[in-house]
Amino acid sequence: MRWEWPMRILMWGLVGVTLWLVGWRTLDPDFGWHVRMGNYILANGIPQTDPLSYTMPNFPFIDHEWLTNVLMAVGYERLGMAGLAVVFAVLTLLVVWVAIPRALWRWADAVVILGVIVFLGRAGVRPQVIDWLFLAILLRVVGEEKVWQKWKWGVVPFMILWANLHGGFAMGVAVLGIVLGVKFWEKRRVIIADAGVWILAVVGTWINPYGPRLWHEVWMQMTDSNLRWTIAEWQPFFAWMELGFWMLVALAGAIVWRYRGETAKWRWAVMGLTLAMGLSSLRHMPLFVVAVWPAAAEGLKRFYEEISGNREAIRRAVKFYILLLVTIGALGVYELGMRGWLVVKGQMGLRYPQEAINWLRKEGSAGEVFAWYGWGGYLDWKMPERRVFIDGRMPSWRWRSPDPRFADWVFKDYLRATEKGEFGEVFSKYGVEAVLWPNGKMMEPIWWEKKILEWWKKRRGEGDKKTFFGRLEEAGWKRAYEDEVAVVYVRE
Repeated sequence: MRWEWPMRILMWGLVGVTLWLVGWRTLDPDFGWHVRMGNYILANGIPQTDPLSYTMPNFPFIDHEWLTNVLMAVGYERLGMAGLAVVFAVLTLLVVWVAIPRALWRWADAVVILGVIVFLGRAGVRPQVIDWLFLAILLRVVGEEKVWQKWKWGVVPFMILWANLHGGFAMGVAVLGIVLGVKFWEKRRVIIADAGVWILAVVGTWINPYGPRLWHEVWMQMTDSNLRWTIAEWQPFFAWMELGFWMLVALAGAIVWRYRGETAKWRWAVMGLTLAMGLSSLRHMPLFVVAVWPAAAEGLKRFYEEISGNREAIRRAVKFYILLLVTIGALGVYELGMRGWLVVKGQMGLRYPQEAINWLRKEGSAGEVFAWYGWGGYLDWKMPERRVFIDGRMPSWRWRSPDPRFADWVFKDYLRATEKGEFGEVFSKYGVEAVLWPNGKMMEPIWWEKKILEWWKKRRGEGDKKTFFGRLEEAGWKRAYEDEVAVVYVRE
């Protein structure tokens, strides 16, 4: 059809602009420590202990994305936020281009739109975008026999690079092993060269500044169930209604199941793995999108070929597909429009306490600052003269510190102070003299969230608990500074 490619180009133009806006005008909570850590590495080399916190400075820190941090620091200095947003928007668009073979693009529009809706909630200047792209590349290479035979030894340096860019490389190693294992099972024999590629890929991930210890950091995050319930993006599927994701699961599931006999068994295994990862953690949902796209597009193509000789069937299928595209397109336009509007209005993402930081520099005490977890990375970046209590790298850090002045598990201390009201003991241990916290107005839930919280508290018989503010004031702390974003409490 004459309008097919112009409409597709228009759609991708809108998607690209929205991805760029999201990356440019919204700041990921961890962006600050990525840039700060990158600059630290450029100036001092790879750190062996944590250089950014005052609570765990002796912890044997492993930066599993050290190279990405360096690239982000250099990119921010050379290109600014707008330029970095262009780079990451292009990387996100490349995921689609790589994941779906060009021969299947004509049948992929519906599932691609749903997948992009899932991407939008997690896109921006974020290292995890690299995992989406590298997974798409790996599946193309290992999934197409001719490409695999030509490039399989290139997978080894590919995995080495991935291991230095982001901790998601472990998922790539698992996917490669699953695909090759299923193929060996189908052929009833092990192909020595292919097994050698996988073994060398695993060993190759040890080529990084930390050697095999890099796997310990990955394992620590993978097995930390505490993350699933306390950090928003790590929470399981029922923590947030992801309409685009569930529509994709339903549509792609029906299509792939219809042609399950023609779908490679290794694809089923990879889709099962990534679906389980997406259900266990909201941040992993895009991995399922990447895995299911080619299988769903192939299924739609097979369906078209199956009915191609039946005019009545084609007529009904076209009507249904148009209705499907209109429904999905409406959801996509809503997501694009809403996110674009929120970005322009400055209401998307967190707000950060720059004015409060300026006040702390001018009037703050000599003691340590205790800040809200979501601002830790921002303080790493914007207040480099001070170390932080905690930032986004640290929730899973646990060990037995040989120095009693420092934390064994700082996230536990953070929760003790903020949720259990045991801040007196925590603050005394670390010398905290000022508390930087979001203003209650900024943190106030919208009306339907209030109703749910009230019902939940009533059900549990909790009543009205004292807020963190209330506990501080009751203990004699003084509100010394306040603006629309932040408040600062200091000891009397």
